[in-house]
Amino acid sequence: MSYNGWKEYRLDELVESVSVKHEFKKDKIILVNTSDVLEGKVLNHEYVKNKNLKGQFKKSFIKGDILYSEIRPKNKRFAFVDFDAKDYVASTKLMVLRRKNANIDNRYLYYVVTNERFISILQNLAETRSGTFPQITFNELGMQKVKIPKLKEQKAIAHILSTLDEKIEVNNRINKTLENMAQAIFKHWFVDFEFPNEEGEPYKSSGGEMVESELGMIPKGWEVGTIQDIGDVVGGATPSRKIDKYFVEKGIPWITPKDLSENKNMFISRGALDITEEAYKSTSVKKMPKGTVLFSSRAPIG
Repeated sequence: MSYNGWKEYRLDELVESVSVKHEFKKDKIILVNTSDVLEGKVLNHEYVKNKNLKGQFKKSFIKGDILYSEIRPKNKRFAFVDFDAKDYVASTKLMVLRRKNANIDNRYLYYVVTNERFISILQNLAETRSGTFPQITFNELGMQKVKIPKLKEQKAIAHILSTLDEKIEVNNRINKTLENMAQAIFKHWFVDFEFPNEEGEPYKSSGGEMVESELGMIPKGWEVGTIQDIGDVVGGATPSRKIDKYFVEKGIPWITPKDLSENKNMFISRGALDITEEAYKSTSVKKMPKGTVLFSSRAPIG
């Protein structure tokens, strides 16, 4: 990628962390905590009574601002404010980032401070600080150097990225709807036993024969068993973390519980890092066939 015409700035030359105290003029407001922002979106839009509020809710913010959690940058608790926010109040644990330079586009700025490389840098800084949680300050964010193209290019890049984000969000909503439908069908067929009979009618409510089992009544012809009766249960393994060369970007796909918890859908083909052939041979790691079901046996379960 060519950076001709791009200028390098310290981030604090382009953005400031504002801390404007919210003026509580209405009976009801909307509180935004660190848990209420995630990967670009503000999740909470419910009004609460403006009484006995915790002292941490003080900051006002406006359309075009970026809300950015000070705690654990890798959790991606950030949001771009694309709405009128006059009734919203942010936690003091959220930085309110606002451009202070006309040479930067708001949307482009959002993508600068939320790209994976930038988040990784901030997470590393957070982990070097002492305290209960890995945490960053605006000073640490502001000292980072970034390359910025001309404003016209910024707007074009931000438009492309935001369009892709919108399509991803639509796809995620479709996937969620399909997942809910699949769960409903599963319950109807395998819990309520209303799967279609030979005539296409619901089995149980159409008089399908049921028999006793150790789990209660089940359809005739069904059996009670364990997972091991129908498949193999195989444990995973982790190559030594002390040997850096074992972990590479392109090698044998290796999936961890963390990869599963961060995965957005039911399918996964590889994790954040691959392992080398040497790492594979040095441990009890096993290659799994396509169609394998992965299940974490430690927190988070599932």
